[in-house]
Amino acid sequence: MGRAWPECGTRLQGFFVWEMLDFVINATLFVLVGLELREVVNQLGTWPPARLAVYAVAISATAIAVRFVWLFTVRYVIRAPDRRPIRRARRVGWRPRLAIAWSGMRGSVSLAAALALPLTTHSGERFPDRNMIIFLTFAVIFATRGVQGLTLPALIRRLGVARDGSEDTAEIRARLMATKAALAHLDELEHEDSTREDTIKRMGAPTSTASAAYDARGQDRGRRV
Repeated sequence: MGRAWPECGTRLQGFFVWEMLDFVINATLFVLVGLELREVVNQLGTWPPARLAVYAVAISATAIAVRFVWLFTVRYVIRAPDRRPIRRARRVGWRPRLAIAWSGMRGSVSLAAALALPLTTHSGERFPDRNMIIFLTFAVIFATRGVQGLTLPALIRRLGVARDGSEDTAEIRARLMATKAALAHLDELEHEDSTREDTIKRMGAPTSTASAAYDARGQDRGRRV
């Protein structure tokens, strides 16, 4: 019991550290592309602005369309060889699928791939169309985050897509199992000579209250479903 708390604390601290690192890395990537974008646009000065706009719109539309095509056709590919009942139970309608398709925002991965392109090739020549690739990558990110990202909440409300509560039910079940396991372990520790009775009562009372609360929430959710 004593060993579990330090391990849980270390794991929670690890989650926070990785979340902070993820935020710092994403911010650094966007700062880098912001610093480099001005130079990229200047070097693309020989290109007509209308053509650059057409390319940006075409690439962005293609990236969005490919995600739509994939999400609305892959289900038929999966259905062909796998017709198990569990697979049929996991099927979703076109409304959630449309919301998922519209959620394909591009970000740090696309930026990292574009910025990772070398400045020159092995022969010493400049990497062909590197500036154009970075510009189009930024255009796709701007289109998907600016257009799709800002309109996604309105689309979800219009489609009437809502949570089914399965994740909440699973969380309640997991917390209930954890509290019951803790109570069972406290019962075992109660019979040991090295355990103080007041400690068992002090830890058992809130744990028992939490277990009863989770049990009541689970039963209430089960009745509503």
